[in-house]
Amino acid sequence: MSTVTVRRSAPHRMSRGVLDVRRDGAAAKASRETQIRAACALVVVTLAFAAACVVAHDASLRGHHLAAHLAFPALGACWLAACVPLGVCVAYPEDLRRGVNPLRVRDFVEVVRATYAAAGRGRGKVRGKDL
Repeated sequence: MSTVTVRRSAPHRMSRGVLDVRRDGAAAKASRETQIRAACALVVVTLAFAAACVVAHDASLRGHHLAAHLAFPALGACWLAACVPLGVCVAYPEDLRRGVNPLRVRDFVEVVRATYAAAGRGRGKVRGKDL
């Protein structure tokens, strides 16, 4: 009886997209206050998204079918684009300014700019050291 040895090449690592989240429990390093603020900001962003969807649905019922149906994918993309920086706040708290509060518009805009500027420099990936 003969045995066959199969050699496996190194596994190909796929890009995880814009938010390259570390797998070492980085969220646990974020302060409880930062986690709560990011969660509250996520609730605010989601409520704004839901309200915009209701307005688009009402426009659809009033006869603006094409514009309303085109609004839904755009609203979803905007919601996702607003949620990614909140994930960065939790994943890389030590790389952001101390005391950043994503519930304040100025701080949220700062995190959005830092996140997407880092994504532009990193070919779609955001790492903590890029912020």
